[in-house]
Parts: sequence; structure tokens; C-alpha cells
Amino acid sequence: MSSSSAELNGAAKLADVTKIVETLGADLEKISLLPQQRDDLLEKLKVYGRDPTNSDPIFTKEGIQTLARHAFNSPSKTTSRNALRCLANALLLKPHTRQLFVDLGFEAKACSQLKDGNADDEFLISRIIFLTTYDTKIDIETLIVKHHLAEVISKRISNHAKQCSAKNKEMDPMEEMALVESLKLLFNLTHFYPDGANHFAQAVPHILTILHNQVILPSKPLDPPIAQLVNSLINLPLEDSSNLSVLFPKPNSHSHVEQLIEILPFHRRVQR
Repeated sequence: MSSSSAELNGAAKLADVTKIVETLGADLEKISLLPQQRDDLLEKLKVYGRDPTNSDPIFTKEGIQTLARHAFNSPSKTTSRNALRCLANALLLKPHTRQLFVDLGFEAKACSQLKDGNADDEFLISRIIFLTTYDTKIDIETLIVKHHLAEVISKRISNHAKQCSAKNKEMDPMEEMALVESLKLLFNLTHFYPDGANHFAQAVPHILTILHNQVILPSKPLDPPIAQLVNSLINLPLEDSSNLSVLFPKPNSHSHVEQLIEILPFHRRVQR
């Protein structure tokens, strides 16, 4: 992508955005682009979409549908992630697009791709679903019960816990960013649909494992992922008998409590 094309504005930018969205849409009906051409157009659209001004076609039903189909139907991981980036950005900048996404019914494919994707997919898809929990009529019960989102998120957190527990191995920055997005999503799902909290009970030991492995810095005690780890526990059924043994593990039954007590004063200060 040339720098001049990225710097277009006004009517010229709008015309180029319109052409790109139409080209990507037509490509879905009849393949007309080479993989690199498709990815270049999505990259260009991502740059344009950072500023909504004169980027209107991205934020229409047709634009969101085009991005979602490339994101969730493409056999190319590169193309899928490029489209996911455009989609996540659109849902962040223009709240009305979240309901458009929900109306298009891509939740099942999003949950499936979250299960099988890498950290980049987790970061992007968790953020997309997280954004749809605001200002939409999304059915969280269906996400959890029918599309097994609680199991998917719990498995992702379990994978992070395994990495975090590995000796002499720090969490990769991308893995940490993905974890933060999944924890934020977990919190929102259990906040807006409390009846679904029990479905996330399986995540408790993994959240505690990751939290136990965090170094609490007095100068930055709530740096990610610590704040998100603590918040994710708020709505979960910690009092259940199955979780009591996790909260109070042998031989050091107070290890998790001590970690939480160390964080608590900072957490309360931030919540005020």
C-alpha cells in the first residue's frame, strides 16, 4: 500500500473506501482477487477505518457483513485476521455496528473460531464479542449454552495458565493481551447474565493459577492482567464446594488469599 493512498481524505477517501468495500463484497460472490490483493485491500481498509470520517461504507450493514464473511468464512488465516482487525475497529468506533453484527448472526462462527484460533484470534474475537455485550440485544444465554462460549473461554484461560506455570517462561505479550480480552469478556458475560456464572466455575482454578504467578509491583499493582484477573472472579461461584479446595490449596491453604489481600487495598482505591 502506498503512503499516498493511505493519506487520501475527503471525497477521495470516501470514493476509495466505497470501491474497496464493493470489491471485497464482489469477491465473496465470485472470487476475483489473489490472496495478496485481498489482504492488501483489507490492510488499506483497516488504515482508513481508524478515522470514521469519510469511511461510511465500512459501518453499513453491507460493510459489516462483508468484513464478517471474510473474517469467519475465509480459509486463509491471514485474510481472516485482517478482516477481524477491521471488524473489531468498526465495532469499537461506531456502536451501532454492534447490533448490525448481532443481526447478521455470526455468533456461532465467532465462538468456534475462538476455540480453535491462536492468540491473535483470541484477542480479536474476544474483543468483538465483548463489544457486542454493549448496546445490543445479543442473547448471552445462547452464547453460553448453545455455542459453549463458557467452555471455550475457560479452555483459553487454561492454556494461558499452563504457559504461565512453565518454569522460567514469561507470558508472551500477545498471549497476555489475548488473556486480558478473554477475562474482560468473561466478566461482562457473568455481569449481564448472572445465571450463566456457574458455567464458568471451571475457569476459577486457572484464573487463580495465573494470579498466583503474577508479581505485584507496589508502583503498578493493577497493571494488566492483574486487574482483569481480580475482576473476573467477582461474579463467579467461589463459595461452591468444588472451588473451596481450589481457593485454599494444600499444603499452603492461604496462598491465594494472601495474594488477594496484597492486591485488595490497591483495588479498592481504584474502584472509588
